[in-house]
Amino acid sequence: IADFEVNSTIVSGTTNIAKLNFDAESAFAYGGGIKATWPIKDDITAGVDVQALKHDNDLIMKYTVPGGAAVISKGEASVTSWHIAPFVARTTKDFTAYAGVKYSDSHVDLDVGSATTKLKAKDNFGVFLGGDFFVNQNLALIVEVRLIDETALTLNGNYKF
Repeated sequence: IADFEVNSTIVSGTTNIAKLNFDAESAFAYGGGIKATWPIKDDITAGVDVQALKHDNDLIMKYTVPGGAAVISKGEASVTSWHIAPFVARTTKDFTAYAGVKYSDSHVDLDVGSATTKLKAKDNFGVFLGGDFFVNQNLALIVEVRLIDETALTLNGNYKF
């Protein structure tokens, strides 16, 4: 399930002319990916992760001018994103540490009334660092930090049945 919100201010010189808000309702996201790894040494692995994701959302646009008058329109948003991320990992008995670089791209098409707005990712390159902590043979706790093109922290738990 994916949703998003975009808020912006339209400025002319130093004067705020209007505020623009796009609010996308939750929608089903679909995609896929593949990860391949190659052993380099006994405890070192190199790999690459490739993923793509798409979702189409109903959209509400609110255009507000100073003084509070607002125009509300409904439309649709289509979001497509993908990334390719080569990485290197080192595994010890109970821990795997990994680091890599990522190239990603996203496109958002906003269709409201007769207007279409196309948005594209500004920053495409990033780095990531992470670790998998193997609590026991069934449970792993995962921490990952992504920087530069995004600022994100992922905390995850995997239980193998």
